[in-house]
Amino acid sequence: MSWDSLWSAGFGPWGWLALGVALLALEAAVSGFFLLWFAIGALLTAGVAALLPGGLSLQITVFSVVSVLALLVGRPLVARRQDAVAAAANGLNRRSDAVIGLTVVLVTPLHHGQGRVLVGDGEWSARCVDGGDLPAGATVVIDGVDGNTLLVRPTG
Repeated sequence: MSWDSLWSAGFGPWGWLALGVALLALEAAVSGFFLLWFAIGALLTAGVAALLPGGLSLQITVFSVVSVLALLVGRPLVARRQDAVAAAANGLNRRSDAVIGLTVVLVTPLHHGQGRVLVGDGEWSARCVDGGDLPAGATVVIDGVDGNTLLVRPTG
């Protein structure tokens, strides 16, 4: 008996289905989005094995092609999603970004583009993005953050 007849007789659609479910279970256990693509290949191969007559060579070809395509298409999509989630989470540790767009009052005059502003109940170093001078009490808008220094511009 050849390997081809053993494989198609003993493995078939139920074997591919079991392999797909096992790979999904392993993916859930270890995470990382690597086994998922092979699980998709195994599950689709189970469908092909159930619908089309063919032996080991057809099943391995379908499994290989589908797994590689799923990996090439799915991995970048997951990576993009993970990058977006990471970027959103990074804002948690950068509370200073929450002040961007606020209008605040200068506590000290901007001299050579440098001064201090009042944000809430605290003072921050400020640097005028256009380098201009402004008197204390003038209102400015926060355009960005550079370390512990707010980047501001005059209102109006």
